[in-house]
Amino acid sequence: MSDTTGESNDPVDVIQLYVDALALFGNAVRDLADHEWDLPTPSTDWNVKEVVAHVVLGEAHLPAVLSGDTTTTQNEFSVDLLGASPMAAWRGTALQAIEAAVARVPDHRQCRACLGSSGGSGAAPADR
Repeated sequence: MSDTTGESNDPVDVIQLYVDALALFGNAVRDLADHEWDLPTPSTDWNVKEVVAHVVLGEAHLPAVLSGDTTTTQNEFSVDLLGASPMAAWRGTALQAIEAAVARVPDHRQCRACLGSSGGSGAAPADR
């Protein structure tokens, strides 16, 4: 049950939330026309292809991070990491990230989430 602040007392499956977010992102990427890859984004420093490359890089690092490797970082990246098929690059890294999350996140970390904020501070472990 939710109150007026958007906080829920019901635990949510963070893996399912992650999968849902990836699905939304994937649908947006899938629907891009060739001419849209170079369009600007609200972040004036990046175009659409650069944002997708950023997400792909993050997804590629997730399995290592979930394994405890906090040294897996890369300050700079290139859209070249998307190769000839940005959608295939995204799909491959997203599937690997989901597999890593399912394997590494015990019991899908049931959390009570504050749906009114996008920050990490809005979620608390269900056992609190």
